[in-house]
Amino acid sequence: MFLEQIGADAGVRELFRAHATAGMELGRVSFASHEQYRIFLEASECDALPVGRLRWADTLPAVGDWVAARCVDST
Repeated sequence: MFLEQIGADAGVRELFRAHATAGMELGRVSFASHEQYRIFLEASECDALPVGRLRWADTLPAVGDWVAARCVDST
């Protein structure tokens, strides 16, 4: 599993479990600049944007942070 190779151990997966039941995927931020992100997912890598409460938070994710992500079709 790719995420395990970059640090997704049992502790990370346990913290993420509640988000998984809500249809989210575990991801890790690989690039961050001006609220534009790139994240690694288990089977792919995708562009990302902060939304909801995260969008207005004082602290946004940084490279290396674990995040809960939902993939959407941009077309």
